[in-house]
Amino acid sequence: MITFLIPSYQPNHTLIDLVHECVKHPIRVIVVDDGGQQPYKPIFDALPSSVILLTHEQNQGKGAALKTGFHYIKEHFSEVQGVVVTLDGDGQHKVSDALELAQETKQLEKTIMLGVRDFSQHDVPLKSALGNKLTRFITQFLIGSPISDTQTGLRAFTYDTLDFCLSIEQNRYEYEMNMLLGAKKRGIRLLEHPIETVYIDNNSASHFNPVLDSLKIYVQIAKFSLSSILSSVVDIGLFALVYATLKEELLFRVIIATVLARLVSSLFNYTLNKHMVFQSKGNTKQSLVYYYLLVVLVMLSSALLVYVFDVLIPISPVVIKIVVDGLLFFLSFNIQRKVIFKETL
Repeated sequence: MITFLIPSYQPNHTLIDLVHECVKHPIRVIVVDDGGQQPYKPIFDALPSSVILLTHEQNQGKGAALKTGFHYIKEHFSEVQGVVVTLDGDGQHKVSDALELAQETKQLEKTIMLGVRDFSQHDVPLKSALGNKLTRFITQFLIGSPISDTQTGLRAFTYDTLDFCLSIEQNRYEYEMNMLLGAKKRGIRLLEHPIETVYIDNNSASHFNPVLDSLKIYVQIAKFSLSSILSSVVDIGLFALVYATLKEELLFRVIIATVLARLVSSLFNYTLNKHMVFQSKGNTKQSLVYYYLLVVLVMLSSALLVYVFDVLIPISPVVIKIVVDGLLFFLSFNIQRKVIFKETL
């Protein structure tokens, strides 16, 4: 069974037109009124009687509205296989595209199919094009796979992804970004399907604030980097202190300073990564063992490269270490995200 889920906050008549188009097809339609209050009640009252209308008394955010719909589906419908397609209620998404997305997804497992737009078209509002391109660049690095349209609200979900969608803590526009960032480590595939790019009246019906809500998204993304930055400060500070204190031969100083600094900073980094960055609830013992195997590998690589470059280049080993560890960061980050703190549903 195909279910269309439409979160809506303070809609105009575009929502009525969209829903009437949806109910022409043999699908289930759920609309979530995200606390638009009395002035918008006539819009929701005008929806077809076959529509399931869920209501928030107060505005809670798009993520909360989506989770309300996902929870209702899990509680009330028992079909083993099904597809939930989310659409924005502002007219940006065509019903024909949503149906195509559902058909492409319904035979799959553990998949979120994204309806991706073409932002190279001349009629795309500048704020939407620039916002998506910037977010896309950052997200592609963090996820490790290309995502063409990070802000699309047209997404199809297989039923076995709903528990993951309900586990995401954020409730506003950053919810959809965190869905992309967290899907891969939960073993969920992110696939894409092209859709028509539609902007009605320069996207004026959208409640997405390109400044405020983008900042919220970037704050979530920044958590991935903040842990490593703080740990690097601890590591480099301790390395510089120990290196300056010891008076032994060069190689010995580099090795001892690297080992001591990395032991302290790695415990600090592991704690932040597990609880703040990846929010992993996996086995601590196993992840700690894997983490320290990685620490040893990175530590030995760091010490060796610092020694080699210190011999070859007349630059302070502290400066060399900053450069070397900056390069090793990318390797360490992806291994932690894809292996050590990876979780499955």
